Amino acid sequence: MYMRGIAPSESVQQAEGLLNCAAYMPGERAPDNPWDALKRILKRRSESYLSDGMTVAKSPGLIVRGMGRLAIQNPRFPQGLSRFIVDQVIRFRPNMAVEEFMTGGVPHKLVRLPIEVICEQAPDPENRVTLSSHVDRFGVPYPEVRWKLGELERRTIMRFAELMCLEFEKAGLPVPVLEGWVRQNDFEKASIIDMGHTAGTTRMSDDPGNGVVDRNCKVHGIKGLYVAGASVFPTSGHANPTLMIVALALRLADHLRHRSAT
Repeated sequence: MYMRGIAPSESVQQAEGLLNCAAYMPGERAPDNPWDALKRILKRRSESYLSDGMTVAKSPGLIVRGMGRLAIQNPRFPQGLSRFIVDQVIRFRPNMAVEEFMTGGVPHKLVRLPIEVICEQAPDPENRVTLSSHVDRFGVPYPEVRWKLGELERRTIMRFAELMCLEFEKAGLPVPVLEGWVRQNDFEKASIIDMGHTAGTTRMSDDPGNGVVDRNCKVHGIKGLYVAGASVFPTSGHANPTLMIVALALRLADHLRHRSAT
């Protein structure tokens, strides 16, 4: 599932000197979200059944729509019809498909739309995995991970936020409210997390001095040893890496098949 978002055009990215980046709006549930209230009632975890009951009663439309969506997911619902409906949603309403995945299949009452930015990390020789001087009980050294954000990542995130505000204003849309750390240019107060897609450490490069594997994913200087996966990426990019991992694996398989045939 991929959520639609906003990204700088290639010309803007080049003119501004920005890394690959994008923004998306996951939505923030309201404190009086009826489905949260209904779950508390059904699981007997409500601190005020009267208050939660009133919350559910105030939003009958969301409850009815959610019931319809849950019915489609029920094993007793005709599977052919269910698949057809899901396929049409993914085809014509991809954002709705993402919402279904993120919300467990029911609509929620939202209070605002936070804008979250995801940014590529520029290659940095200091970001690496080495062997520690400490060892485990078997005498095997522990890995030591060195990871930090650089100035280019900081500038990309803050400048992208500023550009979005300018573009929203030009388009006559409500201008996003920037977080204080962006307005004050204080990146140390930013809420930055690393994502779940590890990449790098066996970087691809024609020059053994700049990487671990060559363009065919073969480890430099070691015959017959190849690496497939996101670890060979020269740069991590900013989007999910799965399709590129699959593409590189298929490419490596074709390369090895060709070598074995000759």
